[in-house]
Amino acid sequence: MKRTLLFTAFILLFQTTFAQSGKIVVSIFDVESGEPLIGATAQVAGTSIGAVADLDGKATLIIDEGTYDLEVSFVSYEKKLITGVEVIAEESTVLNVSLGSDVVGLEEVVVTAEAIKSSENALLTIQKKSATLFDAISADQFSRNGDSDVGAAIKRVTGVTVEGGKYVYVRGLGDRYSKTVLNGADIPGLDPNKNSVQLDVFPSNLISNLIVYKTFSPELPGSFTGGYVNIETKDFPDNFTFKASASVGFNTQSSLRNDFLTYEGGENEAFAFGSKGREIPSIIDGVGARDFPQFGEELNEFSDAFAGRQFERRVKNSLLDHKFSFSLGNQTSLFNKTFGYIASVTYSRSYDAYDNGATARYERPTTGVRELQETRDLVDMRGDENVLWGAMISGSLKLNDLNKIKLNLLHNQSGTNTGRYQAGFWNNSGQRPFIETRTLQYIERGFSNAQLSGEHNIEALNNLEIKWISSYTMSSQEDPDVAFFTNEFARDESGNPEDYRISLSYRRPSRYFRELEEDNWDNKLDFTLPINLWNDLKGKIKFGGAYTKKDREFSEDRYEFTFRVPYDGSGDDYFSTENLGNGVDVQFATAPENSYTANQEIFAGYLGIETWLTKKLRLNGGARFESTKQEIEAENGSQGELDLNDLLPSVNLTYELVESMNLRLSYNKTLARPTFREFAPLSTFDFAGGGIQSGNPALERTLIDNFDFRWEYYPRSGEYLAISPFYKRFENPIENTILNTSDLQFQWQNRDEATLVGLELEARKQLDFLGSAFEKFKLNMNVTLVDSKVKLAASELDQIRQFVPDFSSERELFGQSPFVINAGLQYLDDDKGTDVSLNFNVFGERLFLISTETGALVYEKSRPDLGLNIRQRLSEKWRITLRAQNLINPDTNFELDFFDQDFVWQRYTTGRSFSLGLSYTIEKY
Repeated sequence: MKRTLLFTAFILLFQTTFAQSGKIVVSIFDVESGEPLIGATAQVAGTSIGAVADLDGKATLIIDEGTYDLEVSFVSYEKKLITGVEVIAEESTVLNVSLGSDVVGLEEVVVTAEAIKSSENALLTIQKKSATLFDAISADQFSRNGDSDVGAAIKRVTGVTVEGGKYVYVRGLGDRYSKTVLNGADIPGLDPNKNSVQLDVFPSNLISNLIVYKTFSPELPGSFTGGYVNIETKDFPDNFTFKASASVGFNTQSSLRNDFLTYEGGENEAFAFGSKGREIPSIIDGVGARDFPQFGEELNEFSDAFAGRQFERRVKNSLLDHKFSFSLGNQTSLFNKTFGYIASVTYSRSYDAYDNGATARYERPTTGVRELQETRDLVDMRGDENVLWGAMISGSLKLNDLNKIKLNLLHNQSGTNTGRYQAGFWNNSGQRPFIETRTLQYIERGFSNAQLSGEHNIEALNNLEIKWISSYTMSSQEDPDVAFFTNEFARDESGNPEDYRISLSYRRPSRYFRELEEDNWDNKLDFTLPINLWNDLKGKIKFGGAYTKKDREFSEDRYEFTFRVPYDGSGDDYFSTENLGNGVDVQFATAPENSYTANQEIFAGYLGIETWLTKKLRLNGGARFESTKQEIEAENGSQGELDLNDLLPSVNLTYELVESMNLRLSYNKTLARPTFREFAPLSTFDFAGGGIQSGNPALERTLIDNFDFRWEYYPRSGEYLAISPFYKRFENPIENTILNTSDLQFQWQNRDEATLVGLELEARKQLDFLGSAFEKFKLNMNVTLVDSKVKLAASELDQIRQFVPDFSSERELFGQSPFVINAGLQYLDDDKGTDVSLNFNVFGERLFLISTETGALVYEKSRPDLGLNIRQRLSEKWRITLRAQNLINPDTNFELDFFDQDFVWQRYTTGRSFSLGLSYTIEKY
């Protein structure tokens, strides 16, 4: 407590060294393009006090407290006089000014000053002026909604849903058709089985905006179809800012339980470094199959190395969820240059659990049989303890008004401790013994990113703009000592379980050690040259290039336990110190094909133009060339390779019907490459699904033709209405399929063709038209409707029709939701500092698994989500927040559809969550 008081006192004392004047920050933009006007001036009327706009279009004036008139001007643009600009000592007044071309000698325009109050409104302005189609959400919005990480925040964007709280689906398309970048730079995903980045590793406290591009343009990577998600980290503030917050939460299913399933054995799990203490025993580490002993004292010693490690389920007391965050930022002088910085740290710990789950699996039926034979019927229980922390330091040095460089350093660390227990009946060779299955898993993920970027403007070359970035990322995922163990009980005459035993009918008790490391180096260089066209129209030529290199190493070591003597006892006894090395032995079971190295190089170049064809019609078009070389080699020598060259055209047209209304039309071609894991020649055990997942070296990349149309209307500040039809055609789409229903073998495969047609509807509307009682209310709503079709290959259709004679030759696209709905009702009273939001999200059922044998389909069923967030300002510096999430608490439900009958695949609930938070903010100039 003393340290906190001393730190706060130091901050306040530090601020007294600044003068008692105030600051005016004016952002100056072109009214037509929305681009910053570099070199524009802002001057206090009647004085020589003024400033020139920098690369961001910002002009900053230091001035004594008072009320002023401000003149904003730029060569060949209209001049604006802004009256009544109020300056308060030690505070910043932020203004947003747009200038139009002064082509007919317009007189000075006089307006009344109004400070920027909503970053949401600023984003809508950028969206309106953008030459490409995108949707966005600001930090202010997801703070209002109570979203703790990017995975929770991004589902507020039109047409976006999130799978498992981590993987983004845009317009209902699966994660493979979306791309996530950090400040425009490529970053790797941490899950070897997924194509996209896990969004839950980015705390919302570090994020400024989330922008989702729906259409491709030449300066963007071509590897997205549904959406290109740009996570923008926070930039330094215009004045000194210190923020601190803390919250505690309660979940109705997982908090304050004394029977929370857990996995013991790790160290430093509170800081997401739980892999320590779960390493491969040193005596075994590095010993290959050829040198692994098969019998004798050495085998006993190897077996005994695992003594004391958990196999049976354990329980613990769970705590309340809790979260803390701190950030500090300012502008100052460094080497007589303007230097801005921000440092931020966030930490959260949460608990998820269910004991009401159910899991079932089925045997392939014989030809003509319309009923599935159940092979497993299990009660399912699970506990997940999640730790996530992140730290970011960012500094920007403005060399002058035309040149600046920025360094951004970020590290995110997460750890998930999972204990899972399933029990029930398993149909085994006509018998139905009672079985128990336990999974103990700890996943540690680390993500370190360094970005160096620069922006430059060369006046002598017609204000040529140059932007560059070099981004290096090191990421890792460790699954140390994953334990998987199944046993059975014989049944007495009454059918009750008795006589515990280990059976070789199931996967042997095993311990897995998996490790993934990936380095990613992404480099981009972009040039923008302004040009003047006929009739005083303006345009830009854009060109540049990019180079991305990825290197991945994945290793898996597996050890199985077996017994040489008859066994009769419990699981704890089976793996006791007395038995290990004395009848219960360890076997080296590592498959060399399950460890691999992979690399990918992408060279890209593009040329585009962004210009006004008439005073109403705007064009953004061009083409991008991408050359891809991707190689993978497993430890057993098996290989996979992709060597591709793709030319990706793009045309985006925007027609301004009136100043507040646009029509947009676009066509572009994009692609989706198979991931390393998908075309790797290996098969690994999936603990979550309980099956074998295989790669496919014969996979081809997917090519997609995209057509988009949008009518958009901006009736007034903060309001928006849009209707957006779209159509997509896929060549060689990739889907995950069930090869063998009985043995649960999965493989990624190409389909020949797929099509998708959809419609997005979005509205943001103030409700004051209903009367004065509603003037502080605002409604946000968006709906996405999609119809997709995949044409089945003749060979697959013939196989399926042996079981289902009238099976259709078409079905919906893998992972595609037929609808997505987001709605939010907000009450905002700035005077009282009250902010209340009610948010709703739901997606339509989507295809989760496909059987190429029988045509059976597993669907993730529709699941509504309702949340309430209340923020109240207590004083100038203090704010309290109350959040309620998942208020409906629906089933998370996966069902298998066969002959229009629904069979349980997996089902559970996650519980309702409530949290109380307190934040403290200091803002001073």
